[in-house]
Amino acid sequence: MGPRGFQHEAVARTNTQLFSMYRVKPSSAGYRVPGDMSILESTLHSLSESEGLVIDVLGKMTKYEKDGNGGELIVRNMARAMQCWDTERVQGEFYIARIAKSGTLVVKKGHEYGKLMGDVYLIKGIGNQVGDQVPKSKLPLLVRTTFLPLYNFLVYDGLMLVDERMPMTPSFKKKIEKHVDRAIREDTVIYCGKSAAQGLWDKEPPEIVKPVPSGELKLAAPKEDKGEGSSYEPTPKQNSLATKTRL
Repeated sequence: MGPRGFQHEAVARTNTQLFSMYRVKPSSAGYRVPGDMSILESTLHSLSESEGLVIDVLGKMTKYEKDGNGGELIVRNMARAMQCWDTERVQGEFYIARIAKSGTLVVKKGHEYGKLMGDVYLIKGIGNQVGDQVPKSKLPLLVRTTFLPLYNFLVYDGLMLVDERMPMTPSFKKKIEKHVDRAIREDTVIYCGKSAAQGLWDKEPPEIVKPVPSGELKLAAPKEDKGEGSSYEPTPKQNSLATKTRL
């Protein structure tokens, strides 16, 4: 999917709110629904219920060794990755700087005074490379999007807004190129999420989450939590957003 596939502001705003409200239950906004599951819980429940079907369909296509023989672990791996998406996603404005065989190099736009550029990321595409439909002469290109950790790499979520208001002078293009070259030379390019960098994918995945008798889901406990599971309390900001966006 090219960067011009979705350019509607409302779509991008809704997409951002989805991850902001990832763990918040409908009851927080006054809704009464069966199960009262958050977006994350509901998705994990669907994965759990259809694990066999997903393996039958997608298992044949998997080439990643961590997914096991015939993709037997693909659903568990996806469930584990999804539990990082709200806390480890990288969102904002980025310059698509260079398209390489290993992925697309993008530069975070700096917003601090005197700092025009931030971290450099290596992003994998889903089906095709990020920005591969953009003529090389148009690069660097400023876009707004979200990157998600998946296994030992980062992917973009498929929604990308192009900002054509930013003038790209020849001198500024050179600055971006030098910034990327320096990150490659100093080995500071970010290519995976924090959990992956800490060894999340060095171990076998846990069992897929299953519904518990209460009707809620028991999510895998965070690394630092040695308990059997944990409930999630929305932050004041999330509660405010949940109420504000109620239909």
